[in-house]
Amino acid sequence: MTVETIAFDHVSFAYPGTGKQVLQDVSFQVGKHERVALVGLNGSGKSTLIKLLLRLYDVNKGAVRINGTDIREYRLQDLRRSFSVYFQDDPSYRFNLRENITIADMEREDGDTAVIRAIRDSGAGEILDRAPAGLDTFLTRLFDNQGMELSGGQYQKLALARTFYRRHSALILDEPSSNLDPRAEHNLFLCLDRFSQGKTVLFTSHRLTNVSLANRVVVLENGRILEDGTQEELLAHGGRYAELFRYQQERFQAETNRAGNNRLSYDRCRPVLQIMISLQSPPFVQIIYNTPYRLSLLHSLKPSLRNLIICGGSLFC
Repeated sequence: MTVETIAFDHVSFAYPGTGKQVLQDVSFQVGKHERVALVGLNGSGKSTLIKLLLRLYDVNKGAVRINGTDIREYRLQDLRRSFSVYFQDDPSYRFNLRENITIADMEREDGDTAVIRAIRDSGAGEILDRAPAGLDTFLTRLFDNQGMELSGGQYQKLALARTFYRRHSALILDEPSSNLDPRAEHNLFLCLDRFSQGKTVLFTSHRLTNVSLANRVVVLENGRILEDGTQEELLAHGGRYAELFRYQQERFQAETNRAGNNRLSYDRCRPVLQIMISLQSPPFVQIIYNTPYRLSLLHSLKPSLRNLIICGGSLFC
């Protein structure tokens, strides 16, 4: 089954055994090859929508549709086979490195080349490079004293590698960078931008630095849709998304003022700056001007953005 469109049609839902409505009359559509971000505070219903789409639960009211058909009419195996999914609490497996990836799609027969590509695309290349037995290295010392013990962030990268390895027509990401350090997060979304071209993508995020990947943003609060539009439209509208964006902007500016020459702060700030610059957000010139590592920042940006700062923003005036 090839996923072309996804639609939530007046969906309401409460988890079994509770009386609280987690979603209330939610309706929106994800078009063919569209990348849609679900944004909202914790508990707004973002991850629940993903679970309903995969039929981990069934809706109480309304319907979820793929290609216009209620998903309850598809065989469950066919439905789930169509997606590659990453959950923020994806499990870790005490297998060897190869098996940690191939478990996502055990019917593939294209050898280690695809495994290695998925590992490197997910930002987990350093794990492979340090693995004493390469792909045969166990990710535990329980079975092999030469095995590797990984951090939570490293296991998250491998979970993303599984997502990339699995064949699919639609990609679902639930907070894909929640445990990654700032540089890994930045590199991840560069990879995702390339990897998701020509695919239908639905992802959740509370970090607005990541939303630039999306063609459209759906803002949820208390189980309802507050706003739906492009990032530029929502910022111009001045509603809840703009409020959250300004809040993260202010946090960034406060951090920048304290950062000095701290390289870590630079890596954390760069994705926000790129969004601000690309949207020509009014405070960006002042923030960059006050940044002690502004020259390094300028050299790291795309030429079009760099020229916008120097020429349009009059940085050095």
